[in-house]
Amino acid sequence: MDRSIRERTPASIASALLVGLLAGMPPAAGAVVEPKVTSDRTIDTYSVEGIIRDIFKGKNTPQEKAIALFDFQRRMVYHVNADMYGDNRDFMKCYNVYGHNLCGSQATTAVELARLAGCFEDARVVCVPGHTFYELKYDGKWHTFDTMMNFYVFRDKEKTDIANLDEIKENPDIVLKAVEEGRACPGFLHCGDDPKLFTKGRQSVLNYTCKPSEDLMKYKMVRGESWTRHYFPQFEAPSWCRPLKDGVGPYHGCGGRDDKDPVGFPWWEPYLIKKYGKVSRSYRHWATGFWEYAPDLSGDAAIKDVQSNGITVSGGAIRAAEAGKPGDFLYDLARCPWLIVNGKLTAKVTKGAAGDVVRISAGPTPQQLKEVWVAKDVGAAAVDVDLFAGALQKKAWNCAIKIEIKAADPAQTGVSDLCVKLGFMHNYPASPMLLPGTNKIRFECKDGPKDAKLFLTYSWFDVEKDEGQPTYKAEANKHVQEITTSPFEYVIKTPETKKFPKMEFIRLECR
Repeated sequence: MDRSIRERTPASIASALLVGLLAGMPPAAGAVVEPKVTSDRTIDTYSVEGIIRDIFKGKNTPQEKAIALFDFQRRMVYHVNADMYGDNRDFMKCYNVYGHNLCGSQATTAVELARLAGCFEDARVVCVPGHTFYELKYDGKWHTFDTMMNFYVFRDKEKTDIANLDEIKENPDIVLKAVEEGRACPGFLHCGDDPKLFTKGRQSVLNYTCKPSEDLMKYKMVRGESWTRHYFPQFEAPSWCRPLKDGVGPYHGCGGRDDKDPVGFPWWEPYLIKKYGKVSRSYRHWATGFWEYAPDLSGDAAIKDVQSNGITVSGGAIRAAEAGKPGDFLYDLARCPWLIVNGKLTAKVTKGAAGDVVRISAGPTPQQLKEVWVAKDVGAAAVDVDLFAGALQKKAWNCAIKIEIKAADPAQTGVSDLCVKLGFMHNYPASPMLLPGTNKIRFECKDGPKDAKLFLTYSWFDVEKDEGQPTYKAEANKHVQEITTSPFEYVIKTPETKKFPKMEFIRLECR
């Protein structure tokens, strides 16, 4: 049975097809554990195993696998000197959250992924004066790759053997004539770097290591929570998240040169921002989204899904359960899979008597709470708190909100219309975006809610002009799918265009 809800989906363009309804384990009330949304057309970046599986799918020879690893890293990561708060050599965070890195960290993360894949004889980080990249060993010899500058060259016109630095030093024409002789990688050094850099030989082998955050994407959701991954920035970057000091969030400073990379460019092309920061065209830039908690206070579901003591829900508000006795309501987002960079808490509060108490505290964890608002006067009040004004700091991956209530008459004092809205940064190429044609979307989780409902929304713009610089239709398609079990698969079809559709957002809601 098709349980999709189409807000605007012409039958000729988008259709939902239930492929399989396979019952999972009995769900735990109030929480969805490790929800995961993937597509058969993109790389599953939720886990190290998923990345390795999907990168090398259909690749048979070591050289095919080496190029597939190179192309994946190129698609996911651009170069900019931005603060990553110690996460530079964590490829799970690099791929899913930041989307940028510099040469040494790009090389280190590629080498670590190659080692974990186990399909090469060896992998190492190497450097020449002023620059770092990596080499893979397969077929009994080393081969040189640089994902930051977009570099590898074949020794032969048949393209059977990728050269290494020793071979290039002995014969610099392997690099210097690579483009002329058709032996260069697609989009060779498209940012304008000098090929002579690679002719001077290896300076040293570096013992760089990294450890990916394998639990990064293992989060849970409760009723009232949703996340939305937008493909363009939705808010102004905070001052500490503007690496090029030009008022905007991270982006590839080489800008329009990205259109010289025929492998990666189709993925980035729809996300053009004109006159962004210091560049006239930006294709690779930070993307933002929102994690929201807005519990339904029409019933008692909200207090079943969080930690509460002496609290009830009635009349559309959170209230003390007993007159004169304190109660508290604790919402704890223990793990957000994306870096939180701003946040706001809004609510309506009614204070019935002078001696009543309504206090709201916030912080990264329940052990680090700070008071952010307290009801001072009897009557109604609007709460609008900037959570980054003291409760949360940069590099936030979690958030806790505590509401304390004490009332002489609980019916007269309470908190309604509670909404916690956290803005996060994420890397849009790591998302399960739609491509031209048939896209099989898959939802799965370890555990699912008995009483809640899950909805997955895709919003995108179809291609209107399919040549040169594409244009897109003004009205977005929205496909809303109710998820009834785990795993759950369905199909979204887009027109068979040469250019990729432009994604607007993906949203997962737990109601």
